[in-house]
Amino acid sequence: MRNRLRERREQLHYSQEELAELVGVSELTVRRWEAGQRPQPLHLRQLCETLEAAPGELGFGASDDEPLREAAEVAALAGASEAGEGVLEITAEAVDRLRRAYSRTPPEALLRALQERLRVVRRLLEGQLRVGQRRELLDAAGWLSLELGTVYFDLDRSEPAHAWRDVALTLSQEAGDDELRAWSWETPSWFAFAEQRFADSVELAERGLGVAPGSSVEVALYLQQARAWARLRDTSAALEGIRRAARALEGLTEPKHLDDHYVFDPAKADFFIAGAYALLDLAKPAEHHAREFIRQAGQLGSQNYWPVRVSSARMELGFALLQQGRLDEAAAEAAEGFQAPMIHRGTLRRARELDAALAVHGDIEEVRDFHERLEVAGSKVAG
Repeated sequence: MRNRLRERREQLHYSQEELAELVGVSELTVRRWEAGQRPQPLHLRQLCETLEAAPGELGFGASDDEPLREAAEVAALAGASEAGEGVLEITAEAVDRLRRAYSRTPPEALLRALQERLRVVRRLLEGQLRVGQRRELLDAAGWLSLELGTVYFDLDRSEPAHAWRDVALTLSQEAGDDELRAWSWETPSWFAFAEQRFADSVELAERGLGVAPGSSVEVALYLQQARAWARLRDTSAALEGIRRAARALEGLTEPKHLDDHYVFDPAKADFFIAGAYALLDLAKPAEHHAREFIRQAGQLGSQNYWPVRVSSARMELGFALLQQGRLDEAAAEAAEGFQAPMIHRGTLRRARELDAALAVHGDIEEVRDFHERLEVAGSKVAG
């Protein structure tokens, strides 16, 4: 018998554990759904939104008793009111999964999952806690708040994005977590870069470097600065940022989870370095780093699969090839970026810059195809 729910989950590259976290249920519950048990109405709605599918497309037809099911579910909702044995461990595992979900989860679905987990943590913080327990929960709330701000920014909602980042910075100080504190400066540096406030991006990253604990966030901060300096046309400062990032990266061990949004590894570094080199018109190294990132992060099913960043890297590859006069190849490689399941606004902005640079070569078939696919992608994001 065809299992439509499992097919759709695997199509979007979610494990049962990841889907369970996004919908707010246990992994066992997801297994039961895939075995034929019908989700309760609230969960069915969340499931459909997360998987971007109608109930029938997931194998669940209409039901006459949905109001009764929903009433029973709401009445049964209950959560822990204090951080008892195992609760802190469960919370830490949930935060870890949500950090890893960022790379391939639709932002609307991830937003709901983060909000729900924050509600649970807030409820726990209202209970009786020892000092150490309170610190751990504040830290968890800080990471969730920071990712929530990032997702709001992806959804083009700048005001709540900045507000939640501010919350994360405050919580990092209360929890005494320098790693979180440094990322809480890296994130607005990225915001500023995306908003084309390049001098602010450099300054905010510098604030983060002042507290960075010598971990992978240092690499991220140096590379944010490198890209911003490249936009400001300061080649010397941009190249120095890349060199410092490379030195910081050499001292790091391979991360446990390559798909953790808040862990930097050589592949992620390739992504940012490619962008900086492309902005500096250094075509050969830009092409090398872009292709290397696409090779590592473009493999379906791998832990290091980052489809959204691969989409962006293809735009940088397009610029690198354009700078070498390889026009048809530039347009064709960049057009591949529109196959990603999600296209970020920053990627569209860069694609439009490439489209403008290619416009004088509209007689080339690949250039026309790139322009047409950009128009389609832009209309979807705008809609």
